[in-house]
Amino acid sequence: MLDGIAELKQELSVTYTDIIETLDVRELVADWQSAEQSFWPKSLMGTRKATKTLSTADSGDAEPDVAKDLLVWIQIRDLREKLDTMELGEHCTQIWDGSLSVVQNLKAVIQLRQATLCVTADEPWTDIGFDLVAEGHCGEQLKSDLVHMRSIVLLDQELAPYLLLGDLTEGLWSGLDTDAEPLFAAIAFQTSRRPVVDQGGLEGDHDPVAVGRCGETMQSDLAVLQQRHLVEKALLEFDDLSAVSSGLWVGLKTKVDKVTEAVAFQGKLASALAQLGTTPELVSAYRSAIQVLLGDANALLEPEGIACQSGAELRECFELLRQRVDVLATAGRFTESGQANIQLFTLDALLQHCESMVRSEPGVRAWCAWRKVREEAVGAGLSNLVQAMEGNLVRAGEVRHSFETNYARWWLNAVVDNEPVIRGFVSVEHEQRIRDFRALDDRFTALTRDWLRARLCADLPNPESVTRSSEWGVLRYEMGKKTRHLPLRQLMSKIPDALTKLTPCMLMSPLSIAQYLTPGASAFDSSFSTKPRKSPCGMQLGPWRVVNKL
Repeated sequence: MLDGIAELKQELSVTYTDIIETLDVRELVADWQSAEQSFWPKSLMGTRKATKTLSTADSGDAEPDVAKDLLVWIQIRDLREKLDTMELGEHCTQIWDGSLSVVQNLKAVIQLRQATLCVTADEPWTDIGFDLVAEGHCGEQLKSDLVHMRSIVLLDQELAPYLLLGDLTEGLWSGLDTDAEPLFAAIAFQTSRRPVVDQGGLEGDHDPVAVGRCGETMQSDLAVLQQRHLVEKALLEFDDLSAVSSGLWVGLKTKVDKVTEAVAFQGKLASALAQLGTTPELVSAYRSAIQVLLGDANALLEPEGIACQSGAELRECFELLRQRVDVLATAGRFTESGQANIQLFTLDALLQHCESMVRSEPGVRAWCAWRKVREEAVGAGLSNLVQAMEGNLVRAGEVRHSFETNYARWWLNAVVDNEPVIRGFVSVEHEQRIRDFRALDDRFTALTRDWLRARLCADLPNPESVTRSSEWGVLRYEMGKKTRHLPLRQLMSKIPDALTKLTPCMLMSPLSIAQYLTPGASAFDSSFSTKPRKSPCGMQLGPWRVVNKL
């Protein structure tokens, strides 16, 4: 609306002074309109009067456009009345004065409000156009707010280089969002930690650090410092070692490598004494000599001292001895275990071993022959047999038998493994299969017998329905007679079909065939002779007369 008033003022034909505010514009418009509607010369006099009245407020010599300017001023005063009736609250009293408010101040305030919202939302804003606010034209409160906002910007600029502290402090520092309590606790912990970097205990509890509110690193550092303090208290009991160890022990400042070397030297010295001294008296004598050497006679241990030179010569002799032993083991083709054992021999044992080798000179040829054969056997893959012979597990006369037995065992295992039937053979299962087969075979034989009997009986007629003249009727009639039966030969000739159905197989001797079967009758399909007897040819040829095939 203020911009609208400014635009309306630009539409005025001339520039007016403050006198225009004292004029009744609406009344002048009414007089102007009344003059225009009246007749001449009254109309001319009326318009001149209105023009003269309006000219009193004109700041220049130009002729105003009275009708247009009056209407514009009416619009301006209407807008002013609306602005005067607006109430924006007590917080705007310093910048709002209705129509008399300064537009530039209002724009500066609006821009400051937008910048305030950006600051609240932690968004960037531009510090341009706030000169009126900074000079106090918009009130002291807004001026103070602007100063505060600019202070925040400066503070952000100062904190910008510390953004990397977020990762370095494990999130303890997060700019303006930093939690002050853990931060102050971390600062207090670091302040207490500096004086006790080397030794000593922390002052205070540092509970936020202990529970991890200041990061895992500080939490672990606190735990280490507390543990170190406990160790320091425990080490106080060993303060007397400083005098005993000639200053080697100095508490936490003790050199670990020096102590390690001293302990290792003491262990080697004790081991050497145990090997040198075979009796308590010798051990005591050696210990006394060593104490003197390490004490008052310590100068002998210098590089130029006789003890050091003698030790160097002894080491050279031992090195030369080791080389000679290696040559002996190589020339004698010792086994790996033999080479390892000979290196562990004492001087006396090594001397005895060499003397025994010299005494065994007559058997060297046999030994060399054995070593040659041994290498050939090992190359042929008989290392196990060689080891058994060397371990006296196989005697000399049993070598061939042992080899053949184990070779046969190996061959049998190889064959069994490659043959699925033999590999999967189980005697119990096999015997069970045999028993199952026998039971099934017996059952099949019985079922076959019953099936044949049922099949043959299926073709037999009903005894009650046969006729007297049929074969079955003749057989029934003869079976019912008590005396005067037909001869068996004659009966068998009358019932040839019934006979084969009732007895498809008959066990008869050649003599029985000749007596009971009619010559030329082909009652049977085949004849089998199991035990030919010494009988007349006629009897032996009898079965041919009654069969189709012999």
